[in-house]
Amino acid sequence: MPVIGHAFCGLAAAHCVPAAGESAPRRALWVPTIVGVAYLPDVLTQLGLMAELPGIRVASHSLLAAIVLAVPVGVGLAWLGRLAWRRGVFLALLLIGLHSLLDALQSTDRLLLWPVWDRPLTDKLTMIPVAPRDEALLFAVLFVVFVVVRQAVHADSPAAFRGASKPAQSQGDGSRGQTLAEDCACVPAAPGFWVVAGQVLAVGILLAAMGTHCLRAGRENQLQEAKTLIRDHEFEEAMVRIGKASRFPAVARPGQIDYLKAVAWEGLDDREQAERYYLASYGTDPWYFWCVADLGFFYAAADLPPEERARLAAPYIRRLKRDFAGHEHQPRMLNRIERRLARPMPSRPATPEADRQDTIDAYPCTVPGTGTWARTFSSVSS
Repeated sequence: MPVIGHAFCGLAAAHCVPAAGESAPRRALWVPTIVGVAYLPDVLTQLGLMAELPGIRVASHSLLAAIVLAVPVGVGLAWLGRLAWRRGVFLALLLIGLHSLLDALQSTDRLLLWPVWDRPLTDKLTMIPVAPRDEALLFAVLFVVFVVVRQAVHADSPAAFRGASKPAQSQGDGSRGQTLAEDCACVPAAPGFWVVAGQVLAVGILLAAMGTHCLRAGRENQLQEAKTLIRDHEFEEAMVRIGKASRFPAVARPGQIDYLKAVAWEGLDDREQAERYYLASYGTDPWYFWCVADLGFFYAAADLPPEERARLAAPYIRRLKRDFAGHEHQPRMLNRIERRLARPMPSRPATPEADRQDTIDAYPCTVPGTGTWARTFSSVSS
């Protein structure tokens, strides 16, 4: 997610909509509050994960969540900034919706139209740099350009965004009266405790976001270590790494932690636990190709009569044919599943080499099987 970009979006919104009124606490807390709202989907995600709420990552980053949250958050912003409540709601909707959109433009898997459409709109599309330095440079330049352009456009009407029109009383010296919004936009707040407190809070929010981003990078490294251990068939150690990677702050795409647990449990020959986590992963992200493909093969390789195996694998075969026709590994996986279904009651090979050819045909550049189901686990790197 563009951690620094969210902060700049909050600063831009605060620049457009300064707090009105003469209350020093309200005006001092306005900027950090706006920046905090810009991070609200991530805050809700982490709180939900700590409370073990399923699907919270998907729900909190959808446009539906932005619409639902806009009303209570917007009313709070209107109270704090002395805005009309409609403007507060619009501002909240813009900040929360823009958060999810920016995440989607950084090649994340945000389901913006959830629950209407459970497929990423911008998967594999990277319009925002992932590297923190490049991201910071991009948004800093955009922010400066935005401020300069806005000041040039609204040079004669600083309160244009607010739409303030009621003039103040004429001054005794004959100078033009100003609206309250113009006064607030043009006159800086008096220095004092609340100004310093607001600045410290704004910086603290940004540092907390960057710290969380660094922790997420560490979790990503643990996840990559788990994938490497799975490919090396070190399943018990991989489970330890997966457990560490699933701690706060959460990482990976929705369902991937469960998927890796399923692969590890299957490698440990515990099909009951493997099925449980495969289905949990599929329920969270039904558009993850490898989960769909592995579920199809999982049921095709079960110790069940051929008719039952075909029945269980059929939904995933249909999805591979219908929804993943363009995936580079779809033909290989379908061929692998269909060959396994064509066999009579599967028997577990005595050695990994017993099913080596099926493994090699299934994936390019793979590692031989586990000794139980000849799994290659190349999918964990996808």
